[in-house]
Amino acid sequence: MTTGLAIAATLISLAALIVAIRTASFNRRSADAAEGSQHAADRAADAAKRSAEAADLVAQIELGRDHRDLAPQPEWVRFVKVQNQRTGRDNIFLTLTPARTYLTHTDLLLDSGGRAPASPVRSNVIPGGTEGRIYVGELPGIKLPEEVEIRFFPPPQGSEGEPWTCACGEPLIGDHHDRGHWVLRIKVDPGCASTQSGEGGDPPSR
Repeated sequence: MTTGLAIAATLISLAALIVAIRTASFNRRSADAAEGSQHAADRAADAAKRSAEAADLVAQIELGRDHRDLAPQPEWVRFVKVQNQRTGRDNIFLTLTPARTYLTHTDLLLDSGGRAPASPVRSNVIPGGTEGRIYVGELPGIKLPEEVEIRFFPPPQGSEGEPWTCACGEPLIGDHHDRGHWVLRIKVDPGCASTQSGEGGDPPSR
């Protein structure tokens, strides 16, 4: 009887040991699977972050390209001189014929290092394909500025010409004292100014 009980106890202990071993093995596999799932989730999160960063980089590159494509071009600018029939002198104008509409603010840059606001003949908003004209000075007898600085912005809402904008993050509108979305500096060379017939008239009032 005692021997039978001992054998039964041994079998029960052996069965319990087997169950414990299997339980431990299952728990290890579950832990390994959970760790693997966490690693997979971490890898997926890293991949999503890299993908978002790459998409943002591509977007920034495209915005920069658009900004360059929309920039004013120096070849849109030329100088003309028109004789003022009242004074007999030549009025020097900078003409700007942009491919699209811009808001512009212009300064005359003097050789003394100073600057003076320039007066547009018509408007600070120059529609695409039309000529804007800016009074630069008069010859002979008056010293001309060294350069003309034109600061450009996309056209304000509701202005003449086709609406468009630049989404690069630079200022979209500004007054005469603000830096431009784009800036052109043109060296004044009266020798390159073409002569136009007709009355030059007086310079615009400031």
